[in-house]
Amino acid sequence: MRIYIPSMDEFFDWMDAAGYRYAVLRGFLDYETAGYPAHGGKGDIDILVDDAALMPLHARYGDYQQQQGGKCDIRTVSGIERSLEGQAEKPSYYPQPLAEGILSSRRRWKERFYVPGARMHLMSLIYHICYQKKEKNSKIHIDDPAKSTQSKYCRELDMLTKELGIELPYTLMDFHRYLQKNGCAAPYDHVLHYLRQEYSKSFKSPFLGRVSAEFPGEMNLFVIREAAIKAKKHIRLILALRKHYKVVAVKYIPFMTRATQSRKMRGNKWQRSRGGKPFIAVAVFDPFPIAPSAEKRLKQPHVTNARQFIKEDLRKQFAEETGLKLSRNPMHSTDNEAEALAHLHLFFTKEEHKKLLDKVARLRHAMMAGEHPEKKTLC
Repeated sequence: MRIYIPSMDEFFDWMDAAGYRYAVLRGFLDYETAGYPAHGGKGDIDILVDDAALMPLHARYGDYQQQQGGKCDIRTVSGIERSLEGQAEKPSYYPQPLAEGILSSRRRWKERFYVPGARMHLMSLIYHICYQKKEKNSKIHIDDPAKSTQSKYCRELDMLTKELGIELPYTLMDFHRYLQKNGCAAPYDHVLHYLRQEYSKSFKSPFLGRVSAEFPGEMNLFVIREAAIKAKKHIRLILALRKHYKVVAVKYIPFMTRATQSRKMRGNKWQRSRGGKPFIAVAVFDPFPIAPSAEKRLKQPHVTNARQFIKEDLRKQFAEETGLKLSRNPMHSTDNEAEALAHLHLFFTKEEHKKLLDKVARLRHAMMAGEHPEKKTLC
């Protein structure tokens, strides 16, 4: 929830007097010299509060406009502020254990307001860097600390690691591993949300791709195109996918969805000369992905499961049987699970989307429990 606060000192005094827990999450090192963000400016303050504080805050400050106060983004432990914003389907800003840890460990800063204790401050900061800012906006490299030195977060990270007496390379993967070790890594629903955000901006985060690849098995999304429908080969393609994957959903794509959503899918070459628009969406799950060869990784670096290359053989077979050019591609797919997760909402309703992800979650749970479900459709 975004609010504009006329006086930050008055705000902190009021929160303390009311007994609501809160913590200024980051960036407060600058407030001592530069002061709080200016009224009407671009700067903002991120504050985590108890759930119980949300409605009183909204009642007290909700009517102030941009020029009347400093910009504050209010986060809660459970994420209930999403409902006020009309975004109830989005996950909380932090996983609840991490958010509760921040408020439970808070400490006074310069006798002015509360901030997270050093350990939770570090974890909340690197969570923010890893999953919410990622490589593009954080300027922290995936795996090379030497390429992270220009990040604006280095000063705060230096202070925290020194206070805690730890050595932590400044890379996204090292931050991710540290969060995993401490039980604060982004859960599956949060990763899914961050992936959707990235792909909505036409940006592919290699870091999020690596994170999503750590979940057992791999989900992917195939779309059967107009050329296959006209040649009456679509059933054969679905059967071929069933031989190699567990099919979790098959859906005929309505006309208006094809017209409006296909251009948002990666690839975006939907001319009839290239195979036409997508007509059928097929979501699949592979319990045991195969690592691509070095040669394949060089050509298609984002593909994480070599089984996906069956579509090349299917394309050749389609061309031979129909006499059409190889360019008339009968089937397209996303490169990996990260990309698939970011595209599901294009073709599946919210209810269908949830059912599909529930099926994948059950398959993963069975795998982690040591079970090996039969290869069969789950539709």
